[in-house]
Amino acid sequence: MAADVVSEDDVNGFVAEFEVDADAPVSGRQVVYGDDFYLEEDVSGIERYAVGDTIYIVHGGQCFAEDRGDHEDVDGMYVASEPVRGTPLDEIPVTDVTTIDGEEAYVIEVDEMNTMYVSTQTGYRVRDEWGESGVADLHSWGETDPIAPPDMDCQRS
Repeated sequence: MAADVVSEDDVNGFVAEFEVDADAPVSGRQVVYGDDFYLEEDVSGIERYAVGDTIYIVHGGQCFAEDRGDHEDVDGMYVASEPVRGTPLDEIPVTDVTTIDGEEAYVIEVDEMNTMYVSTQTGYRVRDEWGESGVADLHSWGETDPIAPPDMDCQRS
């Protein structure tokens, strides 16, 4: 079962390089530290900093700050900090073993749209896939620094 192989509980952060090939393709990089994250989208140039109770959005040289609670979906943006939502890990089976970028990984089909690949050596996710269009490669587990707000004046919305 997934609960037997996933061991991310004691790790404070990770980096995800993601790509979503949809009607409006998105790619970028997300750095997670605890409940905070920094997210940079390559195509749009938008940066988001979720720090404490505030989310900062930087675009075109301007910065806007809003209460994080006003963005109910912000904690689920792109790559979730938690391995799965809604279904306990002890109810999700490991379906196979494969190799991702030279690393052996368990295949865990969370549901018909979501698959995660977990290193057989570390117990950390190395890849998340969403349906046919999204993929995130995860690395640098436990090696990220705390996320700080952008170093600029931000207008409060």
